[in-house]
Amino acid sequence: MHYYDLRRLISNGDKEIYTKKELCRWLDTIADAKDQEVRHSYEKAASAPAVCVASPVPVRLFF
Repeated sequence: MHYYDLRRLISNGDKEIYTKKELCRWLDTIADAKDQEVRHSYEKAASAPAVCVASPVPVRLFF
């Protein structure tokens, strides 16, 4: 969660005093938005074709 998002919500508001319920609602809104961003990025990654690229690994044989 980004505290700057909450700061912007509070500083752009008209009120000087906020209730705990109001602050919790804003925190929930921010968290829900972040969850949706993460969920969307996972869905986007899951729909992309899988690509496996392996780099050569040097092998030393000891005889």
